[in-house]
Amino acid sequence: MQVRFGEEKRICASPPRTNEGFAYLAVVIDLYSRRVIGWSMQSRQTTDVVLQALLMAVWRRKPKEKVLVHSDQGSQFTSMDWASFLKHHNLVHSMSRRDQSSASMKVRSSSSARCACLSCRNRESDTATISEYKRSGTANLFVTVDANRSWRKVKVTDRRANEDFAVCMRDLVDVDYPDADRVRVVMVNLSTHTASAVYQTSAAAEARRIVRRLEFHYTPRHASWLNMAEIEIGVMRRQCLDRRIENRDLLKSEVQAWERRRSESGAQIRWMFSTDQAREKMAKSYPTPLPNES
Repeated sequence: MQVRFGEEKRICASPPRTNEGFAYLAVVIDLYSRRVIGWSMQSRQTTDVVLQALLMAVWRRKPKEKVLVHSDQGSQFTSMDWASFLKHHNLVHSMSRRDQSSASMKVRSSSSARCACLSCRNRESDTATISEYKRSGTANLFVTVDANRSWRKVKVTDRRANEDFAVCMRDLVDVDYPDADRVRVVMVNLSTHTASAVYQTSAAAEARRIVRRLEFHYTPRHASWLNMAEIEIGVMRRQCLDRRIENRDLLKSEVQAWERRRSESGAQIRWMFSTDQAREKMAKSYPTPLPNES
């Protein structure tokens, strides 16, 4: 699981009100990085306000190839000035259905977009309060949960590489389950989740020692929801990762606190999807064994 952390962004999802009246804000969001790369605010909702926001985005990114620009069906995006600007900067226009602008949905769904309805004395002070989200990096979370007791473990790493997975498997057999003869691990089909990752990281003898105590089971493709860890990740998203986190140290401390609190509460996953149901609903992935098969 990958998460992003950075400083809180303050972008208004709706026109902020000032003592001088409404101020209309146009925002350009890079859907790949989820960063605000252009914005403009004026007293009227005109073509110029969206052109100024797009101009800032073009100036900051300086695209060398064609770029798709997605917007709603507002009158600002159907003017001759808008079409001329797109053509001049080698941009391709795309329109959504009514009331389904991607930028609007991104801003509204952002947990840190909370400067709407600011009460400022004038539009200039309102403009000064608007900043942008500064991305500070990403982190990867390895989530392990025990299906038979209230226990889970979340390990924060800089990336999801073979070495990181190998370290998690080593800790699983040496630290978490030192007395177990074999540990059955249910995982999704990722390139790093293999026994070869352990061999690539450790010496042959050490890797063999670790792998011999592990028994890997993989969920079918496009069926990662069959892994209990996915349920635990969903709970962690709602209870711990439902906001912007500034840095890696804060992320690690927050995750550790959540892990400790949830384990101490005795919370367990109640798995209700039986083997018979799996063979009925997903016959291709879970075929019924024949009587003569061992």
